[in-house]
Amino acid sequence: IEKISRESRRDKPIKSMSTSSRWKWIPAGGMAILVLLALAYLNFYNHALRPSISAVTRVLQLPFREIMYSGLSGDGNWIVFWALSEDKQWDLYQVHSSGGDPRRITNGITRSLGWQAELSQDGSQIICSTFDGIYIVPITGTSIRKLPVDWGGGIRWRSDGGRIGGTKFNDRQQIEFWSSTPTGEDNRRAFTDTLDTWGNFHFCYSPDGNSVAWIRHFAKGFEEIFIHNLATHDERQLTFAKKNIEDVTWTNQNLIVFSSDIAGSLNLWMVPAEGGDPMQLTRGSGPDDHPRISKDGSRLLYQSMQMIGHVMIASTSGKEWQQVTFDDKGIYGNKGFSPDGNRIAVSMQDPRFGWTGG
Repeated sequence: IEKISRESRRDKPIKSMSTSSRWKWIPAGGMAILVLLALAYLNFYNHALRPSISAVTRVLQLPFREIMYSGLSGDGNWIVFWALSEDKQWDLYQVHSSGGDPRRITNGITRSLGWQAELSQDGSQIICSTFDGIYIVPITGTSIRKLPVDWGGGIRWRSDGGRIGGTKFNDRQQIEFWSSTPTGEDNRRAFTDTLDTWGNFHFCYSPDGNSVAWIRHFAKGFEEIFIHNLATHDERQLTFAKKNIEDVTWTNQNLIVFSSDIAGSLNLWMVPAEGGDPMQLTRGSGPDDHPRISKDGSRLLYQSMQMIGHVMIASTSGKEWQQVTFDDKGIYGNKGFSPDGNRIAVSMQDPRFGWTGG
């Protein structure tokens, strides 16, 4: 663990927020660090589209080496997340946004990797995704239900809590948007992004629940944010940067917060939902991802993550092994020896693309 600073304070409005004050876990094949921006007010844009922000940046210190995507309650007081416990089990945990000891909500809900957790606005229920399905988990941890749906990417609550939505890829590798009631009933496809190819799959509901903002992937290797009206199916393009975009959230103040490598590193950006020039919220090496914001706009939660892997070589007998790489880089996926056995080909992570970019 490398702890640099716990808090970065600003006493006057600033044009951007620095997140250079952070502490990092370096897990093997995991992601970590929950960062909370306490925003004094959310009057980000005046008529000249100039930012005005006063903020305190605080890193939540949690006793886990590996954490997955987290959710924030509507009042900004509670955070839920997947974490790998000391007994090597993925479970849901809850912690107050001011800090403290996390409370374990589940015990053995799944044998697979816990992926995403999203709190309802009132903080009473969690929708969560794993590699074996979607679950509804009351905050008490009792009466857990697995939903009878076959989608799971980018799950979100509609703001009124009446429906949940998610995405999946069809046989043509196009993103389909689905929704159901929180019990899995009335499961239906909202629309298909026929222009999309395989890529990032996150989306979010508008505050009134009538539209979604989603990430469209282009074949040339970049993403843009589009707004889709669920009733009329009219859509419009919101960003034009031709850069990678990882995740997106729509605030009650009608702003879109998203993670992108517009300035090089994967940081948080913001743009009015009606359109305009994006403004950079965080800086530094990142990757900063998965923004979630309270209803009043006073607290913004995001994760700073780093995927670390090493190449190991072992004899087929299992009696001898050695570590080949030692630097903190994201190495994962396909590996193979050259024909002469002297070199190894690997997939390596590019931090501009979160933990998905190899």
